[in-house]
Amino acid sequence: MAPVLAAVLSLMMWDDHDIIDGWGSYDLEWQESPVFQGLWSVAREHFALFQLATSAGDLPDGLSDRSGHQFGWAYRLGRIGILAPDLRSERSRERVMGEAGWRALETSLERMADCRHILLLSSVPLVNVQLHTLERLFSLIPGHEEWQDDLIDQWPSLAHWDEWTRLLGRLVRFSAEPDRSRSRLFRVKSTWGHGA
Repeated sequence: MAPVLAAVLSLMMWDDHDIIDGWGSYDLEWQESPVFQGLWSVAREHFALFQLATSAGDLPDGLSDRSGHQFGWAYRLGRIGILAPDLRSERSRERVMGEAGWRALETSLERMADCRHILLLSSVPLVNVQLHTLERLFSLIPGHEEWQDDLIDQWPSLAHWDEWTRLLGRLVRFSAEPDRSRSRLFRVKSTWGHGA
């Protein structure tokens, strides 16, 4: 794999396993603890170094926030747009993206207004089996269960339902805008348990 990655250009986005399994799906007191914040800081620096070939404070063009607070990016290849929101930097149990991520998504879609196709990379499963009953059951059990973060770590989770419908609604509106409704096609790539 190393020779391929060294020879072929790639566009990367991090996910929970680049930080710690289930990052963003743990209780706030865990996520804000010195240990978790230390893991976060080291993971952020290494993602920037190994996947973007730069430092987290000096990101290349194409990323929506060059200061490194989030890694969302958008690139165009002719009339094809590739959009990868950062679904980990602002992640918590209550949200997948913070307002900075939503602003970056809106700005990216505006810049891709004349693209014929949009490829959306979502490291958090965008479409999945709804396991709301299981989520409710786990919420009754004290502490953090081993598989609980996997239930929360998807767009259609109970915790993220409103945000999920917000994203789907935005993509549908973008697709249906005048001059594009006949040629617009969204392709979604979701990964389960891997970085995209």
